[in-house]
Amino acid sequence: MVSHGALHNLVNWHNVNFAVDAQCRSTLIAGIGFDVAQWEVWSPLICGATLVLPDSEETRLCPDALLRFFALQRLTHAFVPTVFVPDIVNLPQPAELTLRYLFTAGEKLSPVNVSHLDYPLIDYYGPTEATIFTTCNTVICASKNQPPSIGVPIAGAEVFILDKELQPLGVGQPGELFIGGPGLAIGYLNDIEMTRQRFITSPFSPGKRIYRSGDLACWLPGGRVQYLGRLDEQVKIRGNRIELGEIENVLLQHPTVKGAVALVVGEPDREKRILAFVASPHNDAPELQEKLRQHIANALPAYFMPSAIVVLPRLPLTINALLAEIWASLLDDVSPGLDDEFTHLGGHSLTAAKMAVVISEKMGVQTYVHDIYDHPTIRLLAKALEERSRTPSVATSTEPLRILQDDIFLPDDIYIDPHFDEYQVTAPRCILLTGSTGFVGSHLLSDLMRTTEAKVYCLIRAQDLQTAQLRLSDTLAHYHIVLTEAQRVRAVPICGDILKPRLGMLVEEYRRLSQEVDIIYHSGGAINFIQPYSYLKHINVQGVREIIRFAAEQRTKPVMLLSSVAVFSWKPQHSERWIMHEDDDIDLNLPEVLTDIGYVRSKWVMEKVAGLAVARGLPMITFRLGYATNHSETGVSAEYQWWGNLVKTCLDCGIVPALQEFREGLTTVDYITSVITYVSRNPQAIGKKFHLTPEPEDSLTLDEFFSLLEQYFGFHFHRQPLPECNSYKAA
Repeated sequence: MVSHGALHNLVNWHNVNFAVDAQCRSTLIAGIGFDVAQWEVWSPLICGATLVLPDSEETRLCPDALLRFFALQRLTHAFVPTVFVPDIVNLPQPAELTLRYLFTAGEKLSPVNVSHLDYPLIDYYGPTEATIFTTCNTVICASKNQPPSIGVPIAGAEVFILDKELQPLGVGQPGELFIGGPGLAIGYLNDIEMTRQRFITSPFSPGKRIYRSGDLACWLPGGRVQYLGRLDEQVKIRGNRIELGEIENVLLQHPTVKGAVALVVGEPDREKRILAFVASPHNDAPELQEKLRQHIANALPAYFMPSAIVVLPRLPLTINALLAEIWASLLDDVSPGLDDEFTHLGGHSLTAAKMAVVISEKMGVQTYVHDIYDHPTIRLLAKALEERSRTPSVATSTEPLRILQDDIFLPDDIYIDPHFDEYQVTAPRCILLTGSTGFVGSHLLSDLMRTTEAKVYCLIRAQDLQTAQLRLSDTLAHYHIVLTEAQRVRAVPICGDILKPRLGMLVEEYRRLSQEVDIIYHSGGAINFIQPYSYLKHINVQGVREIIRFAAEQRTKPVMLLSSVAVFSWKPQHSERWIMHEDDDIDLNLPEVLTDIGYVRSKWVMEKVAGLAVARGLPMITFRLGYATNHSETGVSAEYQWWGNLVKTCLDCGIVPALQEFREGLTTVDYITSVITYVSRNPQAIGKKFHLTPEPEDSLTLDEFFSLLEQYFGFHFHRQPLPECNSYKAA
């Protein structure tokens, strides 16, 4: 939480020191979710200057286009991310350029040649917790071989470099950088413990706070600060503590080095080594390597010496920049900011799957689909992958039981009266249906129309009733579901969301429906075999909590819960139980659930939450669905289902994978929904669970399925081993 006063303090200091006034023109380059954007926006606006927005995302991402944009718009002040600085300063400067200052921030800046520029390059440093910027440095040309610096404190900020006992350190002594002054944030929203850990009482001024940055730095002569890296980048090699940033800074002071990165490599429990990578135009790599070794030996202790120094024409992108490049290429060339969320940029499960593969290949760090959802921004993902690269053995796809157990709860304020009227089940007058725009839910709506005279309220995510009605009509038409005019009148769409309080309804509507509805059919949820539990739990677990709350509101309404046989896991490797009965405890295969996909885990937790409601007295029937495949008469199926897509592919190519004993437990969707509507009319079914999947002996194998197509429809398929089928598809 950053106060308006802290932001004004920074912006006012900046405007005074860099002559920003009503005649100036600047722009907005940082993503709006990045803290630098606040400074870019408010600096011109509070003094009447002009803020010129880039004409396209392509301009923001291309240094050459940026320079042309700066010149065309006659900007006086502009900002570029650190990664763009080398390209910006090395490009030919347009004659029309009117820049007075070019600013940069965000990452450690390598030495650059600025002698030919007509404007100064200003490098800002600072964490968000100290309101964007804390120090400022006018960049000195690399040819002068000055030690890199982030400059001096600004805008009333105080900088302390302290040891572990919070004692001040002298010039050249590395320690943790602490920040005080008027720019400090109030703290972290709803995180008192984190605020207490990071914002501590100053040991020098009782009553004042300082912020523990986690950055490693040292004082340079003249009161300037040198940034050495992150504290968590410190490593121990043969008992000696190494600061990689110090190695990089020494290398950068060599006149032929344009960039430097030091890394520690080595497997856990084995000896670690230092590798240094330098960017240099020097053609004789062995000669330069020997000079750099001598250069390091003259400046640092012997144990800082890298095992190898690799000379490259140019350093690879930073992890942030590399991830941004990957995201942009897979998300339809959007230009993601460091804090833009994956799903908000149009990402979905298939994109996440591709992204995990590409990141693993390009970065050499094993990346999983759940990483993309658990760390949904470039900044968070980069941090997670950096940590994993240091401890590769901890990566796992297992969901700790504690994580699932933490989500098994019902709020204490949900009181459930176990009494209800029998007619609510046998002859309901009003039904609430979720998931009516899904494959199973739309067919369930059709059967409810056919078997009852009830009004069915269809809860649909939509901005308005017209959109909700259109979504429902489109779904019915898409799946060839025909309702009579009288049935259409009884199918009433309402705007809502099972994730939101009161199901996303207004208070009056929520109370009215909670009194009017007799019974609930909860078919809404997420079916996705790629997304992780952390993502799916919101709709599958929190969604059922909101349904339970609605069921208990004003009068008790029985719940018909649509679940999945997946609650027992699809891979019973430990228990060796391949047949599960309806009254079996879903904890029997818990070890498999913990290592199964996120969808399975979310359904297991959903049923555990539902069980808590039943224990409080909620009348419920649970239907565990198997594979709801096509409609037996119309043949329609859901496009996302792999079985239907497999059949279409085999029909097109005339080839079937030779998988003799592969069984999927296919059940037609209309059989499933007809069973649900029939069983749910029987009060004696309350409290029971029903598996809607074939007995093993009745479940067709894949080969038997295609044999029936050959027998009844005259098709002929060639059986081929699966690898050959994949090769055919790739061809």
